[in-house]
Amino acid sequence: MKFKLGVIFGLAGLIVMSSLGLIYNKHANRQLIAELRELQNQNDLLHIKNGQLQLEFGAWTTHQMIEQKAKNQIGMKYPEINKMFIIKSEKSHVGY
Repeated sequence: MKFKLGVIFGLAGLIVMSSLGLIYNKHANRQLIAELRELQNQNDLLHIKNGQLQLEFGAWTTHQMIEQKAKNQIGMKYPEINKMFIIKSEKSHVGY
């Protein structure tokens, strides 16, 4: 009788421990899923920001934007016609 009672309490203890382990694992899994979703949201925002930066980079590298910055920020200007000259190369640069 004592042996059977010990086995029953032992099995009941194992069931309780298994249940607690299951609860802990479900909780940890939910936390990891929440963290994963947050990281995915951050990843999406970074992709959007990257696209915006690429568009801005494209705008800054246009000739017109560079010319405007050169004029406004460092005072560059086109030379007068009589101060311009053409340099001719001896070699032909096909494709340029």
